[in-house]
Amino acid sequence: MLVSLALCFLLYFLAENGKINAFGSYLLALTVVAALFLREVRARIPRNPLLILALVFLFYLALSSVWASGEEVKGLGKHLGYAALIATFMIAVPLLLDRYAIHTHKFVALIICAALLSAAWSIFLHFRLPVDQSLAEPRLYAFGRLSNPVVSATSYGFAVVLGLYLSLSLTRPVTRIALVTGMGILLWAIALSGSRAAWLAIATAAAVGVALTWPRYRWLLATGTILMFGLLAVTLAGWEELTRRAFSFRPEIWSHFINLTLETAPVSGVGSGASSAWVADTETFRHPHSIFVSTFYFGGAPGLTMLAGVYLLATRSLFVSQGFLRLPASMLLTFGVVVGLLDGDNLLTKINYLWWIFWLPVALCISLDSDHH
Repeated sequence: MLVSLALCFLLYFLAENGKINAFGSYLLALTVVAALFLREVRARIPRNPLLILALVFLFYLALSSVWASGEEVKGLGKHLGYAALIATFMIAVPLLLDRYAIHTHKFVALIICAALLSAAWSIFLHFRLPVDQSLAEPRLYAFGRLSNPVVSATSYGFAVVLGLYLSLSLTRPVTRIALVTGMGILLWAIALSGSRAAWLAIATAAAVGVALTWPRYRWLLATGTILMFGLLAVTLAGWEELTRRAFSFRPEIWSHFINLTLETAPVSGVGSGASSAWVADTETFRHPHSIFVSTFYFGGAPGLTMLAGVYLLATRSLFVSQGFLRLPASMLLTFGVVVGLLDGDNLLTKINYLWWIFWLPVALCISLDSDHH
C-alpha cells in the first residue's frame, strides 16, 4: 500500500502520459480493497464525520452522472470507478500515517524530489527547445502530465508548500539549505509558467505555517511572510506579468456557469460528465475555473453544501488537534482553498492536481480526527 501511494506521487510528476500516471492509483485501490479483508486493518480505519461526509459527497457526485446529458457521459460505472479510486486514497492515507508516522518526513522529501526533477527538466527544455512552445506566449510548458502551465504551477506550488513544511519542522542547517535551493528551482518554474494564483496560494499557506509554528508573533510573521513572497513573485515573474490580465476572464466564466446552473438545474446540478465547455465570443473555456463553481455546476445546491461541510469539518479538526499532522494539513488545506477559489474542475476525477489540493488535505484532516493522532 505504501509503495502504491508513493507511485501515485512519483508517476504524477515523472510520467509522460495519463495511462502510466493512473497505474499507481489503480494499484493503491487494489491493495486497500485486499487489506480490508483483515480485521486489524478495518479496526484502524478512522470512523469520524469527516470521512463519512467525504464519502457521501464522492458518491453523490458519481450518482449525479445519471442525470447528466451530453456526448461526454460514459456511464455511471465510470464515475463510480473514479469515486472508488478517491475513496481508497482517502482511506489509505490515514492507515499509512498510523503505521508509518515516523517516516512522514522521508515520504514528503520523496515527493519534493520528484517535483524538483520534473521542474528542473521542464526548465531545461524550456530554454533548450523554445521552438517546441505550442502557444505564442513564452510560458513554460512542463514535462508530461504537467504540460498545462496552470497545472504545472499548482503542482509545483504544492511541492513548495511541502518544502516549507519541512523547513519549519527540521532544524539541521544543511537540510534547510537543500530545501531552500529546491524551492527556489520550483518557484522559478512557477514564475516561468506565468500563473499567478499559485503565488497567492503559496504565500497564504506559508503565512499559516509560520503563524502555527511561532504563535506568539503570528500576526507579524504571517504579514512578513506574505510580503516576502510578494516581493519574490515580483522579482522572479515581474510586476507586469503579475498584473497583466488581472483575473483573466474568471469573473465572466464564473458568472456564466452560475447563471446557467440557476436557470437549468439549481437543485441537482447538471451532473458529473456533462459538458462544461463554454464557447464565448473571444475564446472557448473548458471548465468553470473554480472548485466551488464547478461543484455547484455539476452537483447543484446539495453538492456545494457538502463541499462546504467537508471544508468546515476539516477546519474543525485542525482547531481541536495538536498532532504533528496539524501543520502540514493546515498549510495544504489553505493552499487548496486559495487555488480552488481561482481554478479547478470537477472534483470527481482520476488522479490529477485536484487530488493534491483537495483530497489529500481532507485525508490528512481525517487522520487528525482519528483516535491514533
